[in-house]
Amino acid sequence: MASKRRGSSFLATDRCSSTRTTESGISVLRHNPQRMGGRDPHEAHRVATPLELLFDLTFATSFNLAASQLADAVAAGHAAAALLGFGFASFAIC
Repeated sequence: MASKRRGSSFLATDRCSSTRTTESGISVLRHNPQRMGGRDPHEAHRVATPLELLFDLTFATSFNLAASQLADAVAAGHAAAALLGFGFASFAIC
């Protein structure tokens, strides 16, 4: 598929990739960055994307580990150090 660009060069674009070939036969890698748009939260039958699920799982697991270590340190009698460590971990997670 060929398209005419303003000027004298013709570009052949492959639909499956972002590589374009000029009329001289040189392949040029072109990326087509697009701004990531949010999804409508009021959309009917909306489900979470895999990236949203991974973020939620990572967030929950991180807080679970921090809370577990807090409980172990408080049980060992190191409440001040445990709260300080939990505060740093919570700040890092968020």
